[in-house]
Amino acid sequence: MADTFKSCSLYANGAKYGTAQGHAYDRENNAELQIGDGEVLGVSSAVPTGQLVSDTVVPFGGNNVHKLLEDAFENRTPVKLGIGVLAGEIHKVDAWVTKINLKSDTVKGTCTGSITFLFGKVKRTG
Repeated sequence: MADTFKSCSLYANGAKYGTAQGHAYDRENNAELQIGDGEVLGVSSAVPTGQLVSDTVVPFGGNNVHKLLEDAFENRTPVKLGIGVLAGEIHKVDAWVTKINLKSDTVKGTCTGSITFLFGKVKRTG
């Protein structure tokens, strides 16, 4: 049987972020090599962090999820994100909206942009 390939979806507080066009999803464990006299002794036990940048189209009349993300940005409150399906799993994080970048194109008649989220440890389910 052939594998199925499709993009992953993004959910904010349980609502599908349907205007998202794509995502860049980065995770780091932030571990650093611990080096002694001439050898690597191991790695540090650091706190994992991550960043997700979601490219989006912005409907002229807005939508509930975009308004939720704008509110979270202005109030510096976390959003419960669900990212998936990634290799058969859903990744869940408490994320903060740290940047909103919007671009208007008069010729094409569109408004697009990106929203940046920062988060800590990921909970994988599925």
